[in-house]
Amino acid sequence: MLPAMNAMRILNRSPSAILRRMYSSSPPKKLSLKEIVKKYGWTATGVYTALCFIDLPLSYVFVHNIGQEKLIDYEVYVREKLGANNARDKTYIYRSSSGGKNHFLTELGIAYIIHKSLIIVRAPLTVFLTPRIAHHLHKWGLLSKKHIT
Repeated sequence: MLPAMNAMRILNRSPSAILRRMYSSSPPKKLSLKEIVKKYGWTATGVYTALCFIDLPLSYVFVHNIGQEKLIDYEVYVREKLGANNARDKTYIYRSSSGGKNHFLTELGIAYIIHKSLIIVRAPLTVFLTPRIAHHLHKWGLLSKKHIT
């Protein structure tokens, strides 16, 4: 008799009340990087580190392929915007006197700056990939169940 009473109670409600009850549960909470690291531990750290190992060399290749002349032009542009007088002359005189010896370190420094600025891509990508990678590692038997739930 009890299930019939529940059915009658549901039927006597307005459609809007039924819809409100059906959709009252809040959407799943988006996890932050800190929560993902707390939940998945070393798996999340490994995913983030792997993304860093991919990101930095790609940044260096990008900067290296731009070329020294283009980098000097960007450097001059930034110096002029910051208010340096005769930035173009000083930059070209310095480059010609150094002979391009510090070119590798300059490229690496610029690549590192780009790499650090790409955290806005790495962090959400880590949050997105970590649960999926943890699930696959668990399926392959490389991760215990406590690291997934």
